Amino acid sequence: MLESGIIEPSTSPWASNLLVVRKKNGDIRLCTDWRQLNACTVKDAYPLPHLQQAMDALVGCSWFSTIDCRQGYHQVEVAEEDRYKTAFYSTRGLMQFCKMGFGMCNAPATFQRLMELVMSGLSWESVLTYIDDIIVFSRTFDEHLERLAEVFKRLRDAGLKLHKAKSAFGHRRVLYLGHLISEQGIAPDPGKVEVIRSMPSPTTNEEVKRFLGMLGFYRRFIPGFSQTARVLHDVSVKSRDFAWSSDCERAFRELKDRLTTAPVLRLPDFTKQFVLSCDSSQFAVGAVLSQLHGDAELPVAFASRTLNKAERNYSATDRELLALVWSLKHFRTYLLSVPSFRVYSDHRPLQGLLATKDPEGRLARWLSTLQQFSFELLYRPGMDNVVPDALSRVAGTRLQPRWDDSRLHEEQLQDPLLSKAFQALTEGIDSLSDSWAAQVRELLDEASVSSAGVLLVGGRPVIPGHLRPHFLQQAHSCDQSGHLGVDKTGARLSERCWWPGLRRDVENWVASCAVCLAKKSPTKPQKAPLQSTCQPTAPWQLVQIDIKGPLPRTTDGKAYILSMCDAFSKWMETAALAAIDAVTVADALLKSVVLRHGAPQVLHSDQGRQFESEVFGRLCEKLGVEKTRTSPFHPSGNGIVERGNRTLGDMLATTVAENQQDWDSKLPYVTWAYNTSVHSTIGLSPYQVLHGWPPRLDLDSWLISGDRPAADGGHHGFLRRTQENLQSAFDTVHGRLRSAQAERNRLANQDSRFVPFEEGQLVMLRNSVVKRGQTRCLSAKWKGPYRVLRRLGEVNYRIQDETGRRRRLVVHHDRLKCFVQRRASLELPAAADHQPPAADFDNDGTVAEPPGQAADPGGDAVTFWPELQADEAPEEQPAAPAEPVTVPRRSARERRPPDLYMAGFA
Repeated sequence: MLESGIIEPSTSPWASNLLVVRKKNGDIRLCTDWRQLNACTVKDAYPLPHLQQAMDALVGCSWFSTIDCRQGYHQVEVAEEDRYKTAFYSTRGLMQFCKMGFGMCNAPATFQRLMELVMSGLSWESVLTYIDDIIVFSRTFDEHLERLAEVFKRLRDAGLKLHKAKSAFGHRRVLYLGHLISEQGIAPDPGKVEVIRSMPSPTTNEEVKRFLGMLGFYRRFIPGFSQTARVLHDVSVKSRDFAWSSDCERAFRELKDRLTTAPVLRLPDFTKQFVLSCDSSQFAVGAVLSQLHGDAELPVAFASRTLNKAERNYSATDRELLALVWSLKHFRTYLLSVPSFRVYSDHRPLQGLLATKDPEGRLARWLSTLQQFSFELLYRPGMDNVVPDALSRVAGTRLQPRWDDSRLHEEQLQDPLLSKAFQALTEGIDSLSDSWAAQVRELLDEASVSSAGVLLVGGRPVIPGHLRPHFLQQAHSCDQSGHLGVDKTGARLSERCWWPGLRRDVENWVASCAVCLAKKSPTKPQKAPLQSTCQPTAPWQLVQIDIKGPLPRTTDGKAYILSMCDAFSKWMETAALAAIDAVTVADALLKSVVLRHGAPQVLHSDQGRQFESEVFGRLCEKLGVEKTRTSPFHPSGNGIVERGNRTLGDMLATTVAENQQDWDSKLPYVTWAYNTSVHSTIGLSPYQVLHGWPPRLDLDSWLISGDRPAADGGHHGFLRRTQENLQSAFDTVHGRLRSAQAERNRLANQDSRFVPFEEGQLVMLRNSVVKRGQTRCLSAKWKGPYRVLRRLGEVNYRIQDETGRRRRLVVHHDRLKCFVQRRASLELPAAADHQPPAADFDNDGTVAEPPGQAADPGGDAVTFWPELQADEAPEEQPAAPAEPVTVPRRSARERRPPDLYMAGFA
């Protein structure tokens, strides 16, 4: 870039960080974090073309060429007086841009203005420009060559360079702005459709938002997008715990299937008549804009939206009129440009409503809107108004008829084992192969056939294999079933139906239920054995530190207690703090421990941000202190100071005033009382362990003389006896610490059910955070799955979520539980031939019939790729780009950029 004149050395007072982003083709693109510069830049309001209008301009064309400018932004110079503002850090010092860089807020508008100036007189007639993406279109090949020549001349005169590998010339079908464009119309980019189709089920609110954002780009191709996506919008709300239900999974798969089979939308031809069909349901309105090509109505666009709370209370007629008004507004750019068009509705009263005399209120406003359009309103029965009706319906809310015996018999015939059983009943067991005969013989020993031909066991219908997942879902996972355990779910099913291995399937279904994995904890959770730690052999070798608070703010502004405990003597130092930032905490540690007792060898804490900060790290490094930490959400790893904090809290509670705002003045007294009392673990007071003699308390003046025994032998004799006393105390403490640890381990491990996790195993992680306004008992207690990458020691593991996009975590064994994978035979199909039956478990053993398949309003789906000629095949679509690599900031930890709806897609 320096040699190419894109950047130059700088002496600017401005400076931004450099970011490295990987392009779709794998190359590296250098971007600059210009957020601060952009924040104080006056924005250029030059508009970018509307994508829908740009596509509409291609109607009637048969030949297309797409052109990409090579590093388009770097072909535009930055004014010399403004270059210093673009300065950035680099390994060669401070640099600044001579050419426009990626990330400048006004770069898209600037380049769009340049391209439209270069293509002046050609735009929208033979050329479309969207920033650095150009498409040339024409009706004939000769006309196309002429237009290409003119475009090349203008680009050459402007000095703009092109990217040959990313350009395509003289094709019948091309990829442009995420769409496949042809003479027949436009369709989604198959490469991006494949990316969406291969996406796994989301595991977080952010992943749901990303999925909806990617689909939203193609929503005009998806009938009923708003209604089907409603349940996913609900689960994506940040203020709610993530709970992926069977309805979410069904909507997720249905949206992917609809995009995969999306129809080719015709480009609007304003010489042909438009037809608008609209409908409403209790929860949504939907519409399809079509055009008459002969006798066929070919779709131009689909549209739908959900109703808000007030609109759901409208009468049926008002909702139908709302659907009409909203549809006209949505497609007004098409419908206001034509002399007249047809509108179809399946609600006959609308025809009379439009002729209402003296309308008032909402009706008057809506009729005023309708007067802008010239249309003929026609009635079309609901059975013929299939597409808009489907756009507005709620999946799974229709009343479903029961299955009759003949239907169940047909389903049994589709099961391999049951079909062999029927064959054995009619032709004899000898007609089967040996492998089938044994299984069928075991089944027929208990089976009978009803008068309607249904295979029964114990008077209960035998459920074929392809329907078992639906019955399991209805018996366990629906709202009326309550996600009960194996025994109750199994009893609910076995009372009404039967199949081989029912109990085994119930166990796997319940154990692998996504909702139960997230919401329920094991009745007998695994617990890792308590680990023996290296015990200190002298005071102030190991210090544990922790923060208690916030407490009621005192008159001096204090709200936190910093507790520092010597693991050997149990001596506690405390400090009342107004804030707990890294500098304040480090200063308190220095004054309370280091300057009183010397620097410890090891400082142990939890993973609070104060203790993990750069300030704390530099302090420990300067003092020669080894800094260690507990695993996240595992307070027992810092148990000495945690237990001391609890005792201090109990003692403070007995001394503070009623308003609790004087606790900081009581803290020194409570700390002294703690340090001068006998500790149960070591059998001595912390004071005596440190000083070699017991403390002199007020109580002593009541019982003995206030003077201490004389020190025979002078200072040297006193020092010798003190050393002897200290050594005796140290030996006592050391022995008691070992005994206490052994007893603690024995009690903790006697009921331990410890089975270590293996590398590569899937696990669930305990969710220790409860969102504000929610209660722990109703929140998701587990999240995942995560994969175990490595076992660290005996009880800690390094794990990472399945997407691989989040940072790796180190967690304790007790925060994990096994993730159970559902067997493939029990997975619900994405687009099954047999829809999930909403089982109505009555005592007669019958179940409700699934809804029939709706007619495909768009006819057979069109697939372009098999039709492409060898010279027309587009480039292989690259995989979704990797996450941008960010430069570490001052906190010395890696930060990820925010997840946007279209990140890594458009």
